[in-house]
Amino acid sequence: MNGIELSPQAAQQSWRGNLHEVVGNMNLSISTAAREIAQEP
Repeated sequence: MNGIELSPQAAQQSWRGNLHEVVGNMNLSISTAAREIAQEP
């Protein structure tokens, strides 16, 4: 019973963790690109 209740919660946590990581990587890429653009003469 507990395993069945836990599975969706664990999956949701994993999904949120992955989403957070993807968003973080996107923000990092954007800030890196912005920094490179700002260095252009």
